[in-house]
Amino acid sequence: MADQIMSTDVDLLSYVDPTMEKSDLTTVKDKFRDRVALAGGISSAVTLFGDSREGIRKAVHTAVQQLGPRGFILAPVSSLTPDTPWSSVETMIEAWKEVRD
Repeated sequence: MADQIMSTDVDLLSYVDPTMEKSDLTTVKDKFRDRVALAGGISSAVTLFGDSREGIRKAVHTAVQQLGPRGFILAPVSSLTPDTPWSSVETMIEAWKEVRD
């Protein structure tokens, strides 16, 4: 679908989920580089609900390294819900601060 998306005037591809089957963040970045911004990189359901603090931290670092630094918005896929563990959200933000520059 990358070619179809790039043939439109789309500026942002949301919900880039690293846990989806056949989803390789480096390949996604290479396909859209400098043409379409990407948002996502962290699975709410898998990472924020099921991973340890270190697992969340690693997922953030991987997402930023593979999808960033430009044209990338770190965001949970698909959303944060009221039952998302707040400690996981805080860990995600702390890890982003470690790699944001």
